[in-house]
Amino acid sequence: MPDSGYIPPVLEITHAKRERPRFASPLLRRILLVNALPLALLVAALLYLDQYQNGLLEAEVQALREQARIYAGALGESAVREGDGDNAQLQPDLARPLLRRLTEPTPNAQARLYAPDGQLIADSRVREGAGGAVVTQPLPPAANRGRVLGTIGSIYDQLLAAV
Repeated sequence: MPDSGYIPPVLEITHAKRERPRFASPLLRRILLVNALPLALLVAALLYLDQYQNGLLEAEVQALREQARIYAGALGESAVREGDGDNAQLQPDLARPLLRRLTEPTPNAQARLYAPDGQLIADSRVREGAGGAVVTQPLPPAANRGRVLGTIGSIYDQLLAAV
């Protein structure tokens, strides 16, 4: 073939991808993800526990209201007597021992009964005695004695139980 002098243009294949400047390397992104994941889990757990705590408080308030209804029903049936005409009156002498008996199953419970004018009629922690009123308080929880004293105390208790 004769040379015609024509030179075909050379196709230059260039990858014209412009590389973006990287703000963080892949390793840095992985490290940040590993450190941010527990933080996100902690925040989610706190939000869940807050809702759980609110539910527990609502349940406790509901239980106290139900307990108050039971007390009111028991006092209404046992400690109320007919007064003048159709007026029913609460008899404090009957209400005091009944209130005390109602709160006995729960050692830390305290119930107070007030008159409509705000005067205290009965308190479950006040016991009437021969020498006057005696106020009772629940005992504090037992102190943690530690491992050594706890072991000595348990051995002592076992020896006393054997004797």
